[in-house]
Amino acid sequence: MARKFVLAAALIASASCLPGDPPGNEFMPPGATDQRSACPYLNTLANHGFVKRSGVAVGRDEVNNAFDVVFNVDPTITNMIFTAALAGTTSSIPDTINYVDLNQHGLIEHDGSLSRNDAAIGNNFAFNQTIWNQMTMFFTTPLITIEQMATARVGRINRQRAANPIFLFDEKAGMTSLGETSLVLMTFSNGSIDGGANRQQVDTFFTQERLPFDQGFVVPTQRITADRVQMVGQKITNATGAGSSIDGAGSATVASSGSHMGFNLATCIVTLASFAWALL
Repeated sequence: MARKFVLAAALIASASCLPGDPPGNEFMPPGATDQRSACPYLNTLANHGFVKRSGVAVGRDEVNNAFDVVFNVDPTITNMIFTAALAGTTSSIPDTINYVDLNQHGLIEHDGSLSRNDAAIGNNFAFNQTIWNQMTMFFTTPLITIEQMATARVGRINRQRAANPIFLFDEKAGMTSLGETSLVLMTFSNGSIDGGANRQQVDTFFTQERLPFDQGFVVPTQRITADRVQMVGQKITNATGAGSSIDGAGSATVASSGSHMGFNLATCIVTLASFAWALL
């Protein structure tokens, strides 16, 4: 607990007084033996040393505390996520995960990610600039709106479906996709449920996997909780439109992908155990 408050104080001091990183949590790219995952959130936390920089045997408390301190995400969310991630762990140390394990296709990672390729046709864990460009072409204002994110998400999924002959975007993937896009919007808009994520900060976060303190990033003051994620997910759903077909079968609309049927909290709780690790 003491560690949490020390980190929080350092983050506030850095964001308020200095353009650089908080002392002790400076950005460092991964070394040759360090593991990284398909999730830019986890990768960024490791790159700043909020969890083990190696990405090996990362513990539950590390992850819960890091998401709490850095992104103001309720630990009840990350605790569920961590439990789901343990299903694929190869770590010999109890209650820990290795980052590389999170890249297993279908465990938590899914087709149609925001910034990675599908496992069937490419690298599903490394950042892909071409794919990311397919998202950012819709971000036409300094602050990303819910409508822009909804349009970018549908466009991205449809492009990937056309490229991948075995593309799968079922209800689980649809809900995971909603959760991850909601989290991005909230992280870079001070936790707002109304959109307005800082485009420059989002781009730095994805492309460099670092916290953009030099661009004004601060820890969201509004708590990111399951019910608030639900609210943003429902707004993305409403902005997507009933005519946008993004399911894996190609025969139905957004409804069958979990994107137009309504962002129900009960369903969200089940899939919360997927969305943050699968934030591609």
